Amino acid sequence: MSRDPVNISLTEALTWLAFGERLDQQGYINATSSMKFNDERQLLLDALQRLIGKALTGSIEIYGKYCGSNGNVSPVARAVTVLELASYRAFDLTIDGLRHGNGLQWLPHEVSVWEYQPLQSSAHFQDVTVRYTSLKHHLNRGTKPLSGAARKEKLAPSEYQAWFEKLSKDQKVASEKNLIEICQRDHPDHRIIRQKIRNLKKSQGPLKRGPKTRDL
Repeated sequence: MSRDPVNISLTEALTWLAFGERLDQQGYINATSSMKFNDERQLLLDALQRLIGKALTGSIEIYGKYCGSNGNVSPVARAVTVLELASYRAFDLTIDGLRHGNGLQWLPHEVSVWEYQPLQSSAHFQDVTVRYTSLKHHLNRGTKPLSGAARKEKLAPSEYQAWFEKLSKDQKVASEKNLIEICQRDHPDHRIIRQKIRNLKKSQGPLKRGPKTRDL
């Protein structure tokens, strides 16, 4: 059974907040490279502002490798402090990180048109990650799918039975709707087919009821 990662990349965090999909750097480039996406740009900007806003309160932990103005990159990621986040609030897709300033860096407005904002400082945080548990706890997942994103592959038929066998006794007797939600949670990168879940429930047969008891 798959488990949520401890940390996810900044790009994954922002696309999850904006579109409900965790896309890595290359996945996001592929999804947006052949279309206009002004709406998606605004959603991504809103996601960045929401994330930074919560991180500034200390509710969400953000980590990254600091690169100073001399070009030396820290070999180990560290927590980005609240004071640093107040200055480094610009998302740069090319480094999957944060630069000095605000907003989005190096993202196209439309096909073949790219915009790059002049850097206020060469110092930055690269390979930035976000604590996934605190992200999910404090902010809501996006609900508008990214129009250019590739559709998720279906979960392989053989995976359903293996997944079901690992569930607890109480989970196995949950409603079809709840089982679908559990399966989606355990397999976030795949599409879940309702009929497969329904077939699993049917294979269990009717629920056995315990003996009736009388109130004393």
